[in-house]
Amino acid sequence: QISFEQAAKGVNKEIDIIEASGDFRSPRVEKRRLTIPIPAGIEDGQTLRMSIGGNKEIFVTVRVEPSTYFRREGVDVYTDANISLSQALLGGVIRIQGLYEDLNVRIPPGTSSHAKLTLSDRGFKRLDAYYGHGDHFVHLKIKVPADLTQEQKDLIQDFAYLEKNTPGTITGIDRNRPRPSQRHRQSQSESSNASTNETEQTEQNQSSFDKIEKEKEESEGFFAKLKRKLIG
Repeated sequence: QISFEQAAKGVNKEIDIIEASGDFRSPRVEKRRLTIPIPAGIEDGQTLRMSIGGNKEIFVTVRVEPSTYFRREGVDVYTDANISLSQALLGGVIRIQGLYEDLNVRIPPGTSSHAKLTLSDRGFKRLDAYYGHGDHFVHLKIKVPADLTQEQKDLIQDFAYLEKNTPGTITGIDRNRPRPSQRHRQSQSESSNASTNETEQTEQNQSSFDKIEKEKEESEGFFAKLKRKLIG
């Protein structure tokens, strides 16, 4: 039993065998420990034949544990990788796990979801040849953001507004009206103006109230003075 990574790189495994000798009347049983060299590129279920001396051989069947990350087909391996919407549109570089080391993978601009990139000679070693490896195929998946800020939403809606050859309609996009971001800015401006007007009106009302109170105080002062003169 070996791991997926050990199958890719090769490994030495120790096993115990029971070796019988002698004859029916005087049998001898001996336990021996052997080191089995597992070659790189071995597949699940393959059987190795090994001489242990004295015209004796053993046959070792190798079981390879499956990987939760890699998928194998012969000498080729397949993996999935997520990229962002921006990387799909503009290109970029992502880092993925390889059979032997981590790899930098360049994403071409305009990459579609489920596109397949080929990393040559990054797969399993070919057991039927002196040299050479299979390929590593990377299936790309575009991860679409679920939550957008208002600014991000404006940008995407503007892009959708300018997009050509759309198969069908796009929610919230009406090309007979101004761009969504322009409408949003206009709405913000109107809201700001309304708030400013409300503040100005409040200030005007307060000023009028203060003026009335002042006039009232002045009027009361005049009548108080007049009353004192009349009484005196």
